[in-house]
Amino acid sequence: MCLCVLSPLDKTTMQTVIENTFGKIIEYPQYKHISYDNCLPLYNNLNMSCFYKTNPVSNMNNLYFLWVLNENGYALYKSQPYDYITSLLNHEGKNSLCELLKSKALIRNLLAEYSFHKYNYIDVIITISLTELGIEQYNEVINIVLFYIEKLKCIDISERFYNEIQQCGMVGFTYYEKDNALSQCIDMVENMQEYPISDIIRVNYVYNEYNPQVIKDKINSLNENNMNIYLVSKKNEL
Repeated sequence: MCLCVLSPLDKTTMQTVIENTFGKIIEYPQYKHISYDNCLPLYNNLNMSCFYKTNPVSNMNNLYFLWVLNENGYALYKSQPYDYITSLLNHEGKNSLCELLKSKALIRNLLAEYSFHKYNYIDVIITISLTELGIEQYNEVINIVLFYIEKLKCIDISERFYNEIQQCGMVGFTYYEKDNALSQCIDMVENMQEYPISDIIRVNYVYNEYNPQVIKDKINSLNENNMNIYLVSKKNEL
């Protein structure tokens, strides 16, 4: 169990108040990550490598790519390899994935993101808003995205690009706009269960370990065997 209290009181006074309310604070000498090794994976060979067509309630024309990686993402927070990958995919400059698809009038926008989950798995998601032409030619969109992923696997990891992401992280942490007290406490409690106490405030902005091999391995792990594709559109015939 973890407890986070946010207060304008000084540390000594706040500790006294907390101990009178909840009991003595126990200081653990060493951080210990919660293990989920004995949990069954949520995804396996039976529910991956699938293509789904969905007819939504609302009017949308979206294409989703979902990659699932069965590993502990929390252990990678100091190198942030998935920030590197999603930043590449979100790039909108010359020869980027977004620029290529927009030049063919197939998409409106594109967003790549990732999430760490309990039970030792990570998902990487590309969300694409399709144009009317993109809906008609969704197979071409799929082929272009998969080709671009394979292209990334052949490109050397750029330390300069990583350093740019690192600088953006430092600026983001320095000028972070504080949330309300309740939201901050909830975030801190969640982080306390997964990260060392010294990093729980800045965990999303830490880029201390540039490791090109780890980044390359994570890019190479994005393949068709651990991927699902979802086409969500009113034009789907079910």
